Amino acid sequence: HGLEPFKIKGILMEHLDGFTLGEIGDRCPRSSWQDINDQALNVVRLFDSRDIINFDIRLDNFVVVETIPQLK
Repeated sequence: HGLEPFKIKGILMEHLDGFTLGEIGDRCPRSSWQDINDQALNVVRLFDSRDIINFDIRLDNFVVVETIPQLK
C-alpha cells in the first residue's frame, strides 16, 4: 500500500470578494501595487517551499482582497 502522491482526495473552494491580480491597474492605487505583488510572490514561494507544484501560475489565479482588521 504505497503512497499515491497524485491522487486528489478533494478540492477546497472558497468565494473571495475581491479582484484578480490582473485587474490591479484598474482597481487600486499605484502606490499599493508593489506590496500586493510582493505578497503574491510570497505565496508562490511558500507553496514552492512545501513542494506544492502549480502548473497554472498566472495573474488571473490570484485574488486580491481588502484586509479586514482582526479584533483583539
